[in-house]
Amino acid sequence: VDGYALSKGMGIGKYVTSEIFTVGGHSWAVYFYPDGKSSEDNGTYVSLFIALASDATDVRALFELSLMDQSGNERHKVHT
Repeated sequence: VDGYALSKGMGIGKYVTSEIFTVGGHSWAVYFYPDGKSSEDNGTYVSLFIALASDATDVRALFELSLMDQSGNERHKVHT
């Protein structure tokens, strides 16, 4: 997702994805929807998902997501 310019106009439900990466012995990917994932988002929200990319079925994960502005200042954090 690095290098994606945050600008509207990509379209609701359209996404960019990260390279697959490995953490805790499982493969993962990040999906970023700059205009939201569904029409309920009305193009006013962004959606970000961390998806399991390996064949495991019983996996639990804890993560922290930080959104930063262009200067690198942290703005929001989401924990699970």
